[in-house]
Amino acid sequence: MLFVSPTQFIKRKNNIQLISIFKDRKEHLLLIGSGEEKHLYEQYIIKNNISNIHIVDFVNKKILFKIMRSCDCFITLSKEDIYGHTTNESLSQGLPVISSNMVVSSLNLVKDGKNGYIVPCGDEDKITHAMDNIKEDMGAYAISVAKENTIEKMTEIIYHELEELKK
Repeated sequence: MLFVSPTQFIKRKNNIQLISIFKDRKEHLLLIGSGEEKHLYEQYIIKNNISNIHIVDFVNKKILFKIMRSCDCFITLSKEDIYGHTTNESLSQGLPVISSNMVVSSLNLVKDGKNGYIVPCGDEDKITHAMDNIKEDMGAYAISVAKENTIEKMTEIIYHELEELKK
């Protein structure tokens, strides 16, 4: 199984926990992006002799979507994400999603057990349980949810989140 995570290589995206989880698993992880923590990930992978994690530099959307369609699942363990467009992008490509409960778009788009799983941020047991239970048939439902996510709906969600921050 191939998991993909298009992301920024920064602390709040929590990629180091993602890498740590994958080091002892047989599935592969494709991290796509750029950022200040890239060298830390590369050092960790080399130091721990990890062969199932692959880092790819940032790519344009056309290439990203092509890559996504060849993967089995999108995963993000972000500690904070006001919206997180990669959730919708992944769903639109037929990928089930495993996301932390700190990604607002995932809270609105992922139907737990139908097109993916929402996991408590940092809870490795729940994360690995979700990884073990991803089903291939979640992809069709993922696409149907993505089609319902209009720009108006995204704007409404972001507006609501900003209003909550003001309180």
